[in-house]
Amino acid sequence: MGTNLLRDTSLSVSRVLNAVYLDKPKRGSVRGQTDRMVIVLIVFLFLFISIVELVLYTRAADMSTAICPSTAYIPNSNQIINITVSNTDSNLNITKVNITIPAAFTFIEGSNQTTASQSTFSNTSIYLVWSNVTDEGIVENGSTAYFLFNVSLPDSEGIYNITITSTDTDSNINTSIEQIQLVQNSTCDYYCSNCSNCSDVIAAAGPGERVCLSEDITNHDGTCVEIHQSNITFDCRGHMIDGDGDSSGYGIYVNAYSYGNITNITIR
Repeated sequence: MGTNLLRDTSLSVSRVLNAVYLDKPKRGSVRGQTDRMVIVLIVFLFLFISIVELVLYTRAADMSTAICPSTAYIPNSNQIINITVSNTDSNLNITKVNITIPAAFTFIEGSNQTTASQSTFSNTSIYLVWSNVTDEGIVENGSTAYFLFNVSLPDSEGIYNITITSTDTDSNINTSIEQIQLVQNSTCDYYCSNCSNCSDVIAAAGPGERVCLSEDITNHDGTCVEIHQSNITFDCRGHMIDGDGDSSGYGIYVNAYSYGNITNITIR
C-alpha cells in the first residue's frame, strides 16, 4: 500500500511538472517565470508532505524485549523462559505477541503464562501466540508484560535465537530477536535458594568450590548476596536476582581480597 501511494504521488507530480513546462511563458516574461517557480515549489511541498505521511503511516509501535535466562544448562529436562515485552510507544497498543522458538526446542503444552490481561493463547509447533484484537490490546502503550513458557531443550550446546514479533492497533509489525545460550552442566558443590542462604553457604565454601543458585530471587529489599570469600565461584545457573526498585543495596556485594568468580546471572 505504501509503495502504491508513493508511485501515485510521483505520477501526479510528474503530470503537474509537465503541465507547467508545456505552458511556457513568453521569453522575457518575469511574471510567467515567477508563476512557474511558485507552482514548482508547491508541487515539491506536496511531495514532501506525502512522503512524511507515508513514513508516519508505516511506523510500528516502539517495542523493546528481554529474555531470562540468557544461559541454560544441558542436559536438562525442561527450562522456563521469560520474555519481557515493553511497549515504549506513546500512542499505539500491542494487540498480538508472536514468539517463535528454535526448531530444536519443544514447547510443553499448558505451560504458557502471561501478565497481560484479557489475552488468548494459541500455539502451533514452535509458534506461540498471545492476542487481544481490541483497541486495548495486550500491552498498552507505556506498559510492560511478561510472557512465560516451558520448553524441553536439545542436548547440543550453542546460541539459539528466539524471535518476538508484535502487531499494534494500526496493524504494523515490529520484530526483535533474543538469544539463549545452552552450555553443558557443570558440577555444583553446594546449592542455595535465597539471599541469606546463599550468603551463608558461600561463607562456608572452601577455595575452588562452586555454589549454585537453584531458583530466581525476586523483589528483594536491600543487598541480597554477600561474598566475602576468595577463590570460590557463585554460579547463578541463569537465574535472576530482582530488586524492589529502590536505590538501596546491591544484587551481589563482593568484598573478596582475592579472586572470586560470578557467572550466569541476571541482576535487575
